[in-house]
Amino acid sequence: RLSEADRRHLLASIAKDYAHMINQHFNLKDLHFENILMGHQDEHWWIDTDLRRICSKHRLSTEVQRELVRLKRRTDDVLNPEEWDYYNAQVAQNTHVIRIPHI
Repeated sequence: RLSEADRRHLLASIAKDYAHMINQHFNLKDLHFENILMGHQDEHWWIDTDLRRICSKHRLSTEVQRELVRLKRRTDDVLNPEEWDYYNAQVAQNTHVIRIPHI
């Protein structure tokens, strides 16, 4: 089990990865944390990815928002509200091509 500090660090790292994908106009079609393989010393890999390239910023924004809403529902039993808010804020802070709403 991870410490609170390690959980926050991991959430920030995963959020930055997702933001990087968004900034490149890609979105994960089925975003969930079960698609992240954990290694040693802060290593993680995205597996079973179904990336979709979306050129329209409006469509990208809509798709990302939909995936974040879905992810929030899927993680209600894994992340407490403060952890979710932290993850969502990290995605928003690191995304530059579209605005990420608070979900």
